[in-house]
Amino acid sequence: MSGVNPKEDPFGFIEFLFRKAAHVFIYATLAILTYLLIRPYKTRGIWKGTIILLFIFLIATADEWIQSTTPLRYAAIQDVILDLVGACFGVLLVSREKKSNKPHPASIQ
Repeated sequence: MSGVNPKEDPFGFIEFLFRKAAHVFIYATLAILTYLLIRPYKTRGIWKGTIILLFIFLIATADEWIQSTTPLRYAAIQDVILDLVGACFGVLLVSREKKSNKPHPASIQ
């Protein structure tokens, strides 16, 4: 269902958008949960982001591989990319939250 025409099949198109949005949301949530899991370890932010994205890439790739072995399903590299986009959103959310919790230098006495 990679080429859904909204004029020919509007409900199919809405389902397509819903499924792709679910990919982004689920993998953003997984990235946030992965961050919470590795937060106690003393590593720099860039390494945490890299670890999270690598983990998400492995999970997304495994998911697509499993789909390729399932009848009536197909694997799509586009879904792995979409999952990584969701993971990037999750990493951005936790990095922004982390920065907003730091006290402003002027407020430190």
